[in-house]
Amino acid sequence: MIGMKQKKIVGILFVLIFIIFITLVIVDVNKTNLCVVNGIQNNGCFDVINSIGEIVLISLFPFLFVVPILFFVRREAFVLWSKFAVVGFPLMLWALFDLANKPQSSGFGPVSMLDGAFFAFLIPFLFFLISLILITYKSIKLRGK
Repeated sequence: MIGMKQKKIVGILFVLIFIIFITLVIVDVNKTNLCVVNGIQNNGCFDVINSIGEIVLISLFPFLFVVPILFFVRREAFVLWSKFAVVGFPLMLWALFDLANKPQSSGFGPVSMLDGAFFAFLIPFLFFLISLILITYKSIKLRGK
């Protein structure tokens, strides 16, 4: 049975992720005064804020699809996924920030395709895929009980 506490946690999590996601999509950093000191704009600051925003935006994509599924699973599946997310999400953020700070590779053939942009989309997809596998596995296992 799905408890009210679980639904409340999942609901709050979804609303927070949705608000952060929409804010990152809508807010234009250039129109804010975040990078203005004594009336002088710091363009390097804009680049840093934009790259951080892009990384956070990319990392939130899996949550937009996984969290609504958590409304319909039993508590045990939710707990299993949350244990994974507590470890997996910081690792995903670390990997994405690390990729953002590496220079782009160039070359010929398949090696040139394996650059930061490729992994920036692969890592969140893997988080999503592992989340679905864990939730499905635990739900099927609990169905027999």
